Amino acid sequence: MQKIFITPDICLTLRGMTEIRVDENFSPRFNLWHIWVSKVHDIDFIPPLMTTTTDEEILSLFREQSTKSNGFTLLMNKYNERIYWHIRRLVVSHDDAQDILQETFINVYNGLDGFAGDSGLYTWLYRIATNECLRLFRNRKKFLVSEKEVNKKLINQLYESSAIDAEEILLKFQEAILRLPEKQQLVFNMRYYDELTYEEISQVLNSSVATLKTNYHYASSRIKEYMLKDS
Repeated sequence: MQKIFITPDICLTLRGMTEIRVDENFSPRFNLWHIWVSKVHDIDFIPPLMTTTTDEEILSLFREQSTKSNGFTLLMNKYNERIYWHIRRLVVSHDDAQDILQETFINVYNGLDGFAGDSGLYTWLYRIATNECLRLFRNRKKFLVSEKEVNKKLINQLYESSAIDAEEILLKFQEAILRLPEKQQLVFNMRYYDELTYEEISQVLNSSVATLKTNYHYASSRIKEYMLKDS
């Protein structure tokens, strides 16, 4: 069984549209419902469990020349999958995600000695990965007229890269996210999928918590509206 996380309002929408079993265990910290579906799909983005090596241990190993390589390997083992799926949700294409992941870890390796610890290590990683995604979007906008065209391209890639038997409801949910404005997409993905706090997202995007909460509210409302459309 594969687990997805859905907010309560979206959950109520989905329950009326598809046959899925809802586990009524409520998660108070993130205000989420647990929904289970019977198949594993390409669009179902749940990162694996992280390793138990602490960030402090990783940084300590990395800063010693004799253990630098081992420290960086542990960092990649701990965060590679989580950062990959964060990128993949934004750029959709596996090939683009792999390229950006590689650039992200090159930047991480080159900058880790200067990491001051003002934020969590994973927050710092997310900021680097997000900036690489935004750089890709800026490059695409040079050749496309508008943000809508960029989003349309991503939606087309979503359907091209998904399994033929992928649940229509899950594809529609991902499409709803891709139709959001760029800032709302970023906030929604980091809050909803990556389960970052607003304070952590604020460090990634250099935006106020109040603004982020507003963005998440509008994103959730737009997704719900799109999910109800033609249902």
